[in-house]
Amino acid sequence: MKIHEFGEPGRGNIVIIPGECMPWELFSDAVNELSGRFRVYAVSVPGHDMTSDEEYTSVGDVASRIGLTLARYGVSRIDMLYGFSLGGALALRFIADGSIPVAHAVIDAGTTPRPKQGLLDRLLAPQDPLRRAKYSRAALDRVFPPQKINAAYADKIYLLMQRMSDNTLDRIFRSMRGYELPEKAGFPDCVIEYWYGGEEEERLKDDIAYVSANIPGVILRRIGGMCHGEYVLGCSSQFAGDIGRRML
Repeated sequence: MKIHEFGEPGRGNIVIIPGECMPWELFSDAVNELSGRFRVYAVSVPGHDMTSDEEYTSVGDVASRIGLTLARYGVSRIDMLYGFSLGGALALRFIADGSIPVAHAVIDAGTTPRPKQGLLDRLLAPQDPLRRAKYSRAALDRVFPPQKINAAYADKIYLLMQRMSDNTLDRIFRSMRGYELPEKAGFPDCVIEYWYGGEEEERLKDDIAYVSANIPGVILRRIGGMCHGEYVLGCSSQFAGDIGRRML
């Protein structure tokens, strides 16, 4: 696993975990904005790196490896943990595992645990809209519409997906729906916010309901007029300002 460092040591730190089928470079604009004021660690999720043949395993395994890798970088406390979509699932599992204390977390459109939805859900997992994008560039535009998201970002996702093995893709989408948190998971001393775009509210209704019911004190934030990924990818300055203010 690779984690890329930016910004001066000794500052408040931010860990960024990208979403499914997204190379970390997609978040470069936000990273550049943030690294002027903070130490930023951008995670290259296994199976999502154009320079590596490493494959994705599972939410639990990758979250554990993020903790081990950050520890090797000398990170003993995280001031801000940001996870988008799959990255949000990884962030939730990371916080619940408790390997490194987290002060503040933003889970942006993160997939929440749904391991007991049964056979039908497991059969439908490969039908996730983004899963189909490996075989159709047009399908990708339905997830990231070009009038909302820069087409260059979608191009990078499409190129990465062409490189991904079917095994990695199956593991990604099945583990996003089927991962679990530790039985006695707690989120002590961590302020957790769940963000979602107004245009994806209906699709994320089960995830919003889950965090509302299972994460005490969670702060819900609806970002009006935004589709999936539009805020972090298309409004990087505003996004970075929002994250930075939460670290003061």
